[in-house]
Amino acid sequence: MRPPLPLLLVALFVTIGFGRPVQAGDPLPEAAPSGPPESSAASASEPPPNTTPVPLPLRPADMNWASPSGQDAIRESWMMGGEALAGPYALRVRLTAGARVPVHRHPDDRVVTVLAGTVHAGFGGIFDETRTVAMQTGTVFLVPADESHYLWARDGDAEYQENGVGPTGQSRGW
Repeated sequence: MRPPLPLLLVALFVTIGFGRPVQAGDPLPEAAPSGPPESSAASASEPPPNTTPVPLPLRPADMNWASPSGQDAIRESWMMGGEALAGPYALRVRLTAGARVPVHRHPDDRVVTVLAGTVHAGFGGIFDETRTVAMQTGTVFLVPADESHYLWARDGDAEYQENGVGPTGQSRGW
C-alpha cells in the first residue's frame, strides 16, 4: 500500500532540508544589513556598466573575397588578421569544382578546417593526384611550417578555413 501523497511531500521536504524544525544547537541565520550598502574601494574600481567587450562578428555576407592572380576558381578572404600582421589570423578559401591550389608552403603552422565539400590535400613538392587524402566537411588537419603542400576540389565546390599566427606568407613550389 502506498502512503498518501501529502505524507510523501512532507517526507520529501524533510529529506532535502525544508520544513525541518529549528533545534537547539542549530546556527542562527545572520541578520540582513540595514540601510544603503557601504561604498568600498573595490566597487570604486569596477568598470562602469556597459563597458564589457562584445564579440565583433564578421559574417560571410560582409567578407571581401578576392582571387589570387590568374586563379578565378579560387576565392579567399581574410576574416581576421592578415598576411603581414602579427597575431592570430583566419583565412577563408572557396574552391569551385575542379580547382587546384598549386604546390606552395608557409613559414608558419596552419590549422585547416574543411567547412563545406571535400578538399583533397597532399604533401610534397609535386602535385600528385594519387597521393592526396580526402578531407570531408568537419575535418581538421595541420599543415606544418615549411611543408610543401597542395589542395584540390576534385569532387565539387569546397570551402575551408586556415588558422595560424602571423605574420605569415606563401612561397610557391618547394
